[in-house]
Amino acid sequence: MIPRIKAIFEQHPAYNPITGPTFPVFGERTPTEELIAAGWGYVAIDPASIQADNAAGLTRGIIGLVNKGQTRKPDDWGSLRAWAWGAARARLS
Repeated sequence: MIPRIKAIFEQHPAYNPITGPTFPVFGERTPTEELIAAGWGYVAIDPASIQADNAAGLTRGIIGLVNKGQTRKPDDWGSLRAWAWGAARARLS
């Protein structure tokens, strides 16, 4: 079972979400503040946490996991496809 983002954040008390608009009194809001105020959210993904971007990492990461630690064949997925796979699995709550 894949843990939900909310459960992960609950386990890590250092996480400090923005609970409401906290904008500077003077000046305009940043684009991030505008999105949050409109009810949107965002996530930052480190692609290297899914799959390294070098040939040495092809026996590790998701490619190494799928290939059971063996090197990949030329027609198997590469780093870009692995990153897309990982990003597609990011979800909130």
